[in-house]
Amino acid sequence: YVFRLQVAKFNKKVSTKKFNELTKIEGLIPMEDKEGNMRYLTGEFKDYEKAKEFKHQMIEKYNLKDCFLIAEKNGDFKPVKEVLNMH
Repeated sequence: YVFRLQVAKFNKKVSTKKFNELTKIEGLIPMEDKEGNMRYLTGEFKDYEKAKEFKHQMIEKYNLKDCFLIAEKNGDFKPVKEVLNMH
């Protein structure tokens, strides 16, 4: 698993205004999950501490309010705690 910062998640088409806001975030990639939701993610870290540092930098740079770290592997998403407890 790698750690990514999830900036947004939508289960329906995103408005143009919201999409334009999202595209201002550098490195943002859309990924569809197994339930058909679109997740907008940035960053890719194997090291959790580096991922946390990146999260704080992105919050400051883009004034993100509801972002959080998530673990992802081949389109499979898991809560960070679950993956950290695997090791």
